[in-house]
Amino acid sequence: NAMINPVRVMPLKGVIWYQGCSNIGRAKQYAELFPTLITNWRDLWKQPEMPFYFVQLSGYLKPVTVQPTSEWAALRNAQTAALRLPATAMAVTTDLGNPDDIHPANKQDVADRLARIALARTYGKDVEWMSPAYKSYQAKDGKVTVTFTSPVIAPSAALPGFIIGDDKGQWACARAVQTAPDTIELTSPLIPNPTAARYNWAGYPSGTLTSATSTLPVAPFATDM
Repeated sequence: NAMINPVRVMPLKGVIWYQGCSNIGRAKQYAELFPTLITNWRDLWKQPEMPFYFVQLSGYLKPVTVQPTSEWAALRNAQTAALRLPATAMAVTTDLGNPDDIHPANKQDVADRLARIALARTYGKDVEWMSPAYKSYQAKDGKVTVTFTSPVIAPSAALPGFIIGDDKGQWACARAVQTAPDTIELTSPLIPNPTAARYNWAGYPSGTLTSATSTLPVAPFATDM
């Protein structure tokens, strides 16, 4: 009320937002607070679809291969949930982090990804801006098949970053094989009957999947959340 309400008379074209570190450990609360903030600001400026583009938190902390309880991953998932609101978009930056610095120094690429979103979504320019995202999955015959919203590619045959789990809460690193431009199959001898999959679900993720037509990284996801 003290900081935002007094400037509500200032015209705004839109908002770019980079925040969330201080909410680690409170992902459930953030999933409600963040969309509420967006809606409140739109109400204040009397623009129900004022563009609101935000940055998903970068990687941080010591790399851990299997980390289903990662609070950083949970917060990123809460950020993703805000995309249900109209005129929103998210710059994925899990590949731009630093395991030893909560505020990584590479802001140029962060700015580039936000600029791409604004140029395409608000100013109508023909630039690629959207990271591939999880679309659907199927758990059957001892494997999980994940489909994305657009074709994906990796810099090598290795496809790190995937874990699969079962209905007992057990998780393991998955062997990932790309079977189509937008499809990846996941298996693990440690999880014979998998029911769910997650990608880059860690404080400092290791996955390297990107869009097949740019270097924009695939957004983290969990099929069971």
